[in-house]
Amino acid sequence: IRQLAGTLAESVIYNLPADYYEEYIDAIQALTLDDLAAAAEQLLQPGAMTWIVVGDLNEIGDAIRSLDWARVQVFDDRPENNAEAGDDTQ
Repeated sequence: IRQLAGTLAESVIYNLPADYYEEYIDAIQALTLDDLAAAAEQLLQPGAMTWIVVGDLNEIGDAIRSLDWARVQVFDDRPENNAEAGDDTQ
């Protein structure tokens, strides 16, 4: 019931036409991979993003570096690994 009430409230607040959700589904289903890639490039701006990856460096480090998205910087605040923390030059 809450979902239905929320949908009805959105329809009233945003003055949506009665067939909005039916049209919305059709529009989403009509999207191509190129449409999605263009929207992601415009909205996400990957070059301006900071990626944070958490995991075992020994297991994922090479795969992350192979993406060649940006400089890889490693942070490890465990006392036994402090000597390894910092820039990971490629």
